[in-house]
This record gives sequence, C-alpha cells and structure tokens, in this order.
Amino acid sequence: MKLHVKLVRSTIKRVENQKRVVAALGLRKMNQVKIHDDNPVIRGMIYKVRHLVEVTEVPDAEPVKNETITAVTKKEPKKVEKTVDSEAKETPVVAQKRSRSKAETTETTEETISPSSEEKE
Repeated sequence: MKLHVKLVRSTIKRVENQKRVVAALGLRKMNQVKIHDDNPVIRGMIYKVRHLVEVTEVPDAEPVKNETITAVTKKEPKKVEKTVDSEAKETPVVAQKRSRSKAETTETTEETISPSSEEKE
C-alpha cells in the first residue's frame, strides 16, 4: 500500500522540527503531493505533522503520478496579421560608451608620470 501525502498548510511560524519533517517527506510547496511507501517510519513522520498534511491511502495496483493533477484547457492562438510599411522608419541609434583600449591607458599613464618625474629633476 502507498500513502498519498499532500502539504495543505504552510510551515511558516512552525517549530523547526516540523519544518524538517515536512522537508524530509519531500514537500516544499503548498499543495505539493508525494507518494510514499506505507511503513512505520513514514507513518510516524506524518503523525508529527498531521495538522499540516492530508494523507490518502492508495492501493499498489493503481498507477499514481508524483505531481498534482491540474485541469488543462487548450486555447487557440490568435492569428495576427502583420503589415509591412513600404516606407521603413529609421530608428534612432543610441550612442554606446566607448571603453578605453590598453594602448590609450598606457599613453595616459606615461603622460601623467612624465611631468611628475621632470619636476623632481
């Protein structure tokens, strides 16, 4: 037999031990569902956080997924007709910041060093 465990209440403002038990059960988000084997260890963990989770017993014969089932509705995408203007409008070009090249930085360094070295002599 399997246990279908669903987190139905938040772990906010709960004792740290309860938060750890919920995490050990593999539950992180609200309404998240995990399937566990029915054994005394899991039953004890569920007992500790019974006020936060909802448990359903599932027979082994049924195939069960590890995710919450949600209804999916298909929507047809809207068809949009694009018209191309014969006169293309020019978009303004944004000026980009020019970064200094290595050569420019060495030139400025040499210029600043050379006047100070001349003054010392």
